[in-house]
Amino acid sequence: MGLVWIGTTLINEVLLKEGFARPDYTPNTQSERLKAAYHVATANKRGIHSTLCKQSTPVPSSPQCVIKGNIDKSSYDKLYHLPTCRHYDYIVLDEDMGEQFFCSEKEASSAGFRLAPDCLR
Repeated sequence: MGLVWIGTTLINEVLLKEGFARPDYTPNTQSERLKAAYHVATANKRGIHSTLCKQSTPVPSSPQCVIKGNIDKSSYDKLYHLPTCRHYDYIVLDEDMGEQFFCSEKEASSAGFRLAPDCLR
């Protein structure tokens, strides 16, 4: 994603802060500033983060597909959580961000997710 400026206003930041966009996580000189703007919108449930735009509790497509594929909001790491993982019950998926349920660990890995560190084997 390119950075768009009008004078001294970073348009990317305005769009993220108002909830009209999502970051693409490409590292750039304004990454931390854009991440903070995105967190303002999510915390305040603005725009696409409002209850009008998102389902609060996604459900798996099948009772066998309960592996949660989660993207860490601070590091953007793609992690999957098994039902036996310590924090499984606290993970709420944001399907608009690319988070999803998987039917197998192989499927999660193929999608670029890795086992969450809190999952003991």
